[in-house]
Order: sequence, then structure tokens, then C-alpha cells
Amino acid sequence: MKNDNLFSIGEFARLCGVKKDTMFHYDKIGILKPEMTAENGYRYYSHRQFFTYDIIACLKECGTPLKEIKSYIDHQDTEYFLKILEDKEQALKEEQDKIERMRRVLKNTVSMTKKALSVEAGACWVEECEEEHMLVTEKLFIKEKSMADQMNVIDQLFKAIEETKLQEEFPICSIVLKEHLLEGEFTEDYYFCKISGPTDHPQYAKKPAGTYAFIYHVGSYQALPESYRRLIRFIREHDYEIVGNSYEHEMMNHLAVKDPEKYVLKISIKVEKAAL
Repeated sequence: MKNDNLFSIGEFARLCGVKKDTMFHYDKIGILKPEMTAENGYRYYSHRQFFTYDIIACLKECGTPLKEIKSYIDHQDTEYFLKILEDKEQALKEEQDKIERMRRVLKNTVSMTKKALSVEAGACWVEECEEEHMLVTEKLFIKEKSMADQMNVIDQLFKAIEETKLQEEFPICSIVLKEHLLEGEFTEDYYFCKISGPTDHPQYAKKPAGTYAFIYHVGSYQALPESYRRLIRFIREHDYEIVGNSYEHEMMNHLAVKDPEKYVLKISIKVEKAAL
């Protein structure tokens, strides 16, 4: 005869709000075994086991693995309980921070991509800019470096981005040094990623505040020299001189469009009014 203080596996599962398969699994791994198993193999649970199930449900809700929950049930004490909850609280905070960073990156990238769809190719202008923060690679193109070395340098930038967790946008941008601009050489010297603020990371650098001349380049990377020459002509025609590096900001690249002729870059070069 069934004891009124015992519940069949179906009744117990229904009262706990789970499927019978869940209870079979908990029995199998030893986390919540039935109070009694009848000769016919039927499993029965007692009212006391609702407390054990409550522990399992609460810790599962916090994201605790079943193996860790079993360990807690086997060695239950308040300090262990607090440690589990504090660890999960920290894990949730880290996940929340990650989500907020990704939302920021996505929002900025969406805004930039939409802007890229409406730019005027070849348009030049001058603008006052505030200081910006970035992570920068080692110098890219040195004769002694192999292609594998170059890729390793770029990989180090991605690692720095992950370490600082300050990334602002998806695209990786480029720098051309002032001396190369003046020589008519426009191959990128460094890659960089714009970040949201200063950091003590060794790859941290600043884009100086000041006056910058800009141009929108629409087209492939191979066509970049013509946009550079156009911008440099604009700078000289408007009585400015180049006093700093060039920054190539990719607004729309292979991430958003298949045809390289539709790539959009915003190039900026630090300038000052030429002395009379």
C-alpha cells in the first residue's frame, strides 16, 4: 500500500514543475535519488526531498553545473553556499559587461555602416577633432619581417583588444606615417583599433587632438593612392601643411559588402595652417 507521505516519480516531478525524465536523470547521477524503490521498481519520493530539489533548482537558476551542485549537496555548509553564489554573481557580472561591450560595438558599427551608405566619394573637408584613444600594432611592413611575422603582429592586436575590453567598433584601421605621406608612399605602417578610453596596456596610443583634413574614399584598397593624392592637393590648395600621420578609418569593408569597389574609408591627416 502506498504511503501517504510518499510521492510517485510522476507526482513528485509534477509538483516540482519538471518532467519525469529529469528525475530519472537526477537519480542516475546520484544528485536526487528516490526515498524508496518498491519491489516492482516504482520510485517514491518523500516530502523532505522537496528541500533537496529546491537547492538544485536554485543553484541551477544561478547557472551552477549539476556536478558542482552534487558536490555542494554532499558537503553542504554555509561557506560553500556563499562561495557558489559569489562565484556565480561574478560570472554574471562579467557576462553582463561582455553584453554591454558588444552592444556598444554593434551600435557604433551600425551607425558607421549607415553613414557609409550616404557619403560623397572624394569629398574633402577640414575639421577640428578631439583626442582619441586606440590600441596599435608594432610596425607592420619591415623588410626583415615575413608574412607570418606580419600576421602575428595583427594577432597581437586582437589579443590586446580582448585583454582591455575597450573596443569601440568592429573594423581594424590603419596608420600611414607623416614621412611616408610626404614621400608619396601610402602603404600602411600600423594597424589600430579605436577604443573607448585610456589604458595602461603597452599597445595603447593616442590620436592627437587638432586640425585634420578628411576625404571619403569609395573603392578598393588598390585605388587608395589616388584618394591620398586628391586629399594632399586639397590640403595644399587651402594653405595647410601636413604635420602628422594619416588615419584610415574603415567605414564599410569586407564585413558588410562583397564588392571591394564599394568599400568606404574615411582618411584623416593632421594639418596646420601653412606659415605665410
